[in-house]
Amino acid sequence: MAATTNYERIAAWMTHSVFYITDVYSSRYSIYEGDSTGANPTGAFTWSGAAAAVDNRTTSPTRGKKFIGDAMLDIDDAANPDLDVAITNLTRAGGTEMLADFAWSDLTMTNGAFSVASGAQRLSGFFSGPNAVEVGGVFGRYDSSASAYAVRGVFGAKRP
Repeated sequence: MAATTNYERIAAWMTHSVFYITDVYSSRYSIYEGDSTGANPTGAFTWSGAAAAVDNRTTSPTRGKKFIGDAMLDIDDAANPDLDVAITNLTRAGGTEMLADFAWSDLTMTNGAFSVASGAQRLSGFFSGPNAVEVGGVFGRYDSSASAYAVRGVFGAKRP
């Protein structure tokens, strides 16, 4: 996985997909694009990779800063497949501040895609490449009082 980092964008290219987060005229975009499988993985697998996020909280001292962390996705039971997703260790690029972790459990997959809005946390993504070798998507923490995302992010991961 090749990656580039600067204070305007964070991006990573995988074999069948790309994910990035960027600022364009103070608008923040998090995007995952890839060759969707259109089908759920069959089997028990673990995907590991990277995540990037931007802090949009209006009162935060790290507002507008980018964070880089880890992404781990897991299907542990091939007979009853559901997906667990963890975004962890989001540390400010060039700093030491951290954002809170994100976690979702027992997600249902449909045609190789998944999404959930659980409380303030949001997640959507899909599997890419032959045999769902890659997976990625977007995530965030929504602030309903501000009608905006307090944290917006993107992730991508591969399996061995």
